[in-house]
Amino acid sequence: MKRNVRLLLCWYLSGFILGIIGANLLFRETGYSSGILAVYGTAASKEWIDAEALFSHLLFQRGIYFLSMIFLGLTYIGIFAVVLSLLWFGFLAGNLMTIFLLEYGVKGLVAGCVCFLPQIFFYLPGWLLLFWIVMRMSRKAMGKKRRERADYQAYIFFGVGAGICVLLGIWLESYVNQNILIWIFQHWI
Repeated sequence: MKRNVRLLLCWYLSGFILGIIGANLLFRETGYSSGILAVYGTAASKEWIDAEALFSHLLFQRGIYFLSMIFLGLTYIGIFAVVLSLLWFGFLAGNLMTIFLLEYGVKGLVAGCVCFLPQIFFYLPGWLLLFWIVMRMSRKAMGKKRRERADYQAYIFFGVGAGICVLLGIWLESYVNQNILIWIFQHWI
């Protein structure tokens, strides 16, 4: 387990570094960073986003991804899907944090970290648990090892646990995080 967590962290940090490099190359090439944060700031300062619609949208997006990963975990492709997912998530986080830093300075970096709260407390364990079980089951498929009933039971049990964590993260992102974003963009930045 410890080795798997280190491996997952290494892939994520590789993507994070690539995201930082990508944002810096964009800034160097164009002379300005992307206008993504201005869109968030304008939306946050004007009005509330419909939390139910946001919840439905995020549930659909993340639900399709979650179920795809669960099904891919039953094949040898699951390991590659986990690696690509970690690289992509790391890239997005590195890019977003660099853009916050370039547009708002150190204050923006702190605001960027706060924007991930409170849903990160559920997303992080949920996605890590999902990636771990997908890698574990996918390795058995890759090694042509016989999977027994207990393997499938554990896969379903931990998959449900990961799903509950992700569902709680989606709920917090939909209903709580927008209040934090509105406060940050109205009072702090």
